[in-house]
Amino acid sequence: MTPKKSIKIQCRYCKNGQQFDCGSIFCKLNDRDLSSLKKIRVHCLDCVGSSPQVKECMGEVLAPAPHKCSLWDYRFGTNPKRRGMGKIDNLGTNIIKKKATHGGV
Repeated sequence: MTPKKSIKIQCRYCKNGQQFDCGSIFCKLNDRDLSSLKKIRVHCLDCVGSSPQVKECMGEVLAPAPHKCSLWDYRFGTNPKRRGMGKIDNLGTNIIKKKATHGGV
């Protein structure tokens, strides 16, 4: 799931399954000046209060168990699926994790 899709899921949850574009000026997920990851980070800070509390969040504040908040994976303002991309090895070349292809030459 992408950060943008997780925002849409959270907005639908907030609006009880209705249209996710609510136009609220108070919700940070509607801020058009921020990227999707920054919107999520600011929203999470507003939700729980502070950075240490974001770290301790179990994703159950907005979505009660057994469901997890759709924004939880991105709560630090980063995409965990891109971890390790762009790192440089000892030789000065970029290390990029590539997916294995199956059945091709």
